Amino acid sequence: MIFLTIKFLAMNRSKLRQRRPKINVDYYGLNRSMQPRHGVRNFLTQKYWNEIIQREVCNKPAPLLLSSDVTINDFKYYDLQKIKSDFKALWEKVALFLTLLYDEELTKSYNLNDWPYLYWDHKKLRAVLGKDYLGVIEKLEYHNIISTLEKRSFLNPIRRSNYFMLNISFIQLDNPISQKKTLINPVYERTILNYFKRINQSQSELEQYITSALVETSIEISNTKKISLVSQLLNDKKSNDLLKSANPFESNSKLAKLKRNLADPNYYCDYERLLSITIDRLNKDLNQRNPVTNIVTGVRKSLYGDRISHMYSNVPKELRKKLRIQGEKVTEVDIVTSQPNFLLYIIDKWFYRSDFGAINNIFYPESFITAYRSDQIELDGMDFYEKMIYYFKTNLGDLNISRDQMKSLFMRVIFGNLDYEAVSGFNREGLITCLFGVDFYKFLESVNKIEVHGIDKSESYKNLSALLQREESMFLEDVMNELKVKGVIFLPLYDSLIIKQSDLSKVKMSFYRTISKNNLNRFIRLK
Repeated sequence: MIFLTIKFLAMNRSKLRQRRPKINVDYYGLNRSMQPRHGVRNFLTQKYWNEIIQREVCNKPAPLLLSSDVTINDFKYYDLQKIKSDFKALWEKVALFLTLLYDEELTKSYNLNDWPYLYWDHKKLRAVLGKDYLGVIEKLEYHNIISTLEKRSFLNPIRRSNYFMLNISFIQLDNPISQKKTLINPVYERTILNYFKRINQSQSELEQYITSALVETSIEISNTKKISLVSQLLNDKKSNDLLKSANPFESNSKLAKLKRNLADPNYYCDYERLLSITIDRLNKDLNQRNPVTNIVTGVRKSLYGDRISHMYSNVPKELRKKLRIQGEKVTEVDIVTSQPNFLLYIIDKWFYRSDFGAINNIFYPESFITAYRSDQIELDGMDFYEKMIYYFKTNLGDLNISRDQMKSLFMRVIFGNLDYEAVSGFNREGLITCLFGVDFYKFLESVNKIEVHGIDKSESYKNLSALLQREESMFLEDVMNELKVKGVIFLPLYDSLIIKQSDLSKVKMSFYRTISKNNLNRFIRLK
């Protein structure tokens, strides 16, 4: 008994000696105010804190990254401390997932009504969230951090793909990001950089050139000017919504949404906040290029219409005017009534430049071509939409219709679903006949019957829209490739290009050469 007591006291003395703080050794746990730090030993357990995996380990962990090209946001709505508490060793992956989702959402839309679901393939999910990404997504959805949506693939209707949307509460706070931090795990950083390097290498040369152009582009707005600009953009938004709500040719669903927004003061408060967030996000220098730059710049090519979009594609026009390319003011080179003129062109192409129309049994809309061809419109002293107004008033009544209202009617008639008979109270077939001639409805029906790559048969009414956009994109790519060879910096914007003011004459000449090369002089003109 005495022997055991002596042995016990000896062991306790040994432990007490071990727990005495050693000189030149960092400890935590000596008192409650001392928080664990990476690589620092717990005085009681003698184990080291590993900040990456959020737990103690026996061996001293490797140093953290002091800096990284990959940044993560510390959101106010769901901060890093909460992420660490919920996800432990996966916290850095979850933080980057939410950061990338936030950046992509803001790149794609600045309107809360259009806050989008985004597609991530399993390779991207695995690279960012790791092999257990399904469990992470399920937990994030359970905590109402994200929403998921299952959609049918455009290219493979049998395949179902998951889309993700960040909770809009993330952006319904003033200054939603407390601070930006960088990755600290060197192994994870290497995984991320390698993944996005492969993604960038899969881009076309043109997409890579546009990403480089965005690095040369900046927007600099002082806080004082920012306040007045946001106020102006907000007033413009309210005025446009009022005009659209009075448009007799808007769809019922859009009218209902507009009326709901106009009656809800919180909607415009949220819109104002999102504008401010967008300006702050754009109001920074992207002067360094790394594999993750493309996520920030948002350069991507649409499968639907082959259009290349980027971080400035969806921002308001007044905000785009503040852009600078290499410090110089910008201007836009635009095509006159692009969609109607490309419609006239592809009809000419299908029937006179190829046998596409004959092979696919497309009905030739002779009365439409006769009435709306460019030489006839010029002879009448009108543009395309003014000619539409003339036919509308002649056949349907002398209503006070603006050009913008007729433009929205054109989009609804040309790209709308023929299965819906009524358009703003008018019979669809009768309206199309009055505006574009007796054979144009048959033309639309025949286009809807052809197979278009990437368009599901159940949505065949989108055929003409997709084919028009692809033709337009092909033309614009010809122009951009010529400018790329010359080293001219540009940003595509649907059917136009944003360029430096000093490059205006060079860019216009490239447009004219491309128009002439493709024999489009009868169809395409610049503003």
